[in-house]
Amino acid sequence: MDPHKWLFQPYEIGCVMIREKSLLLDTFSTMPEYLKDTELALDEVNFFNMGPQMTRSLRALKLWLSFKVFGLGSFRQAIEHGIQLARYFQRLISVSKKTASFRSY
Repeated sequence: MDPHKWLFQPYEIGCVMIREKSLLLDTFSTMPEYLKDTELALDEVNFFNMGPQMTRSLRALKLWLSFKVFGLGSFRQAIEHGIQLARYFQRLISVSKKTASFRSY
């Protein structure tokens, strides 16, 4: 999911939705030898080791604060408005295709 597209967030925010935690760990986790002593229990997810940077900034805080400040209803309305605009634009294109005459050169 890309909150940058429909949720009006900075480009740097991305979301991965999973059903099985083991797939997240198998795919993204990194545990170099020098960090083995920091390894947590297997049932815990520690996001610091889910990428090559070995750290996590608070990127998701921007999304969370947006939800808190504007509310989910605002995002729903904005998404619906975007869908309505796309449908309107599609109708305009369909009408212009029917009425336009094109010349071949």
